[in-house]
Amino acid sequence: MFAPVSTDPDEGWNAAHAVLAIGGGVLYPPSGGLTGTNYPPLSFLLAGLLGRITGDMIFAGRLLALFSIVCVAGLVWQISFKLTRDRLASAWPLLLFILYNATLCRSYLGMDDPQWLGQAFALAGLAVLLPRDSSTLPGGWRITLAAFLFVAGGFVKQNLVGLPLAVTVWLAMESRRAFAVWLAAAITALALGFGLCASVYGTPFFQNVFLTPRHYEASRAFLKSLPFLLALLPMIWASFWLARFRQEDSRLRLLLLCALMALVTGVVERGGMGVDINAHFEALSVLCILSGLALARAPGAWRWFAVPFIALVPLGAVKGWHDVTSYPARLTAFQAMEAQIRAQPGPVACEDLAYCYWAGKGYPLDFFLYGQRFLATHKDSALRDAIADGKISAAQINTHHTQQSAFSDPLPPRLQSLSTGTLYQSGSQTLLALSPRAQG
Repeated sequence: MFAPVSTDPDEGWNAAHAVLAIGGGVLYPPSGGLTGTNYPPLSFLLAGLLGRITGDMIFAGRLLALFSIVCVAGLVWQISFKLTRDRLASAWPLLLFILYNATLCRSYLGMDDPQWLGQAFALAGLAVLLPRDSSTLPGGWRITLAAFLFVAGGFVKQNLVGLPLAVTVWLAMESRRAFAVWLAAAITALALGFGLCASVYGTPFFQNVFLTPRHYEASRAFLKSLPFLLALLPMIWASFWLARFRQEDSRLRLLLLCALMALVTGVVERGGMGVDINAHFEALSVLCILSGLALARAPGAWRWFAVPFIALVPLGAVKGWHDVTSYPARLTAFQAMEAQIRAQPGPVACEDLAYCYWAGKGYPLDFFLYGQRFLATHKDSALRDAIADGKISAAQINTHHTQQSAFSDPLPPRLQSLSTGTLYQSGSQTLLALSPRAQG
């Protein structure tokens, strides 16, 4: 949690934007520059405020993410228990959620990333909305509060659309009055959020969040989603079995709709370049809950379907042991590159912004966002001008990303072609000189 080493570029990126959010610069710059922010501001504001207390934005983001995942785990249990009143059936979704996060989703466990924070808001909205009684619908205040929580989640991460879409469809089918309350509350919350962002950040907020280009491939959506969906297959099968009881409980109909919408939107989102397994976290959370409901309704013999999931326990232990034993080598390599970056005389652009954050080198270039613009326009004059003007003297890249393919980022190979030499290399991490000054 407080290790001075990062294994994911998102950590440094989120830390850099947390600095900007609390007054360290412009969070949403005009379009066409070298940097940008394609996320809403709420996570950056919360992490930035916490970072003022901890003194480190990456550590603050990790703490916030860990707190969020604990909240999601608690909500998975709470929703399961509300619908089953069965301690075993409600403990099982919690255990499943922990096992998946200790194994297949391990890279996001305690990582400085806003996905679980947004998911915590969304699942809290779902928990508020679900009534205790299967024969009743939520009242107006529950619907209103749920709408505001869902919108808050969207102002953390705008890819959280599966659950609110499902709620919209469910309420439209169940009650016109409830649907009208939901629409009114959601529109009000969105208007307040967008109005506040417009007054604080102006037009660039909308340009950055909604108009930033992102390369999309339908084949990527399928290929990237398939492995994780296969890992979810037992829970998907349990949900199909559970669907036979949907006429008995309107809450079950909502959860089944949530799973369906989350699965579909997750697959669609994976087609965007740079979208990771976090696109499936909505589906994971709801499918864990549905597995508990299936366990509560299943005949005794069918409860053995849970046994294969125990295989996740040794897998998690192996991954944990690998993290512990590999840490000294990773720390040494990371700090060596960080020292090289800190020693450079001019501004340095980092593909992994944690290097530049801890080295005090700022944020002169957003590899992903500028790379997406370059991919769309095939123009890099702003980058070449910045190098010529000395605004970027060196760049850290992952040489694995210089192998161009339909799914790869275009900027690392482009920077490699613009470089005047290699300053330092450690494994797959390379520090490129981009000006004679950098070569010293």
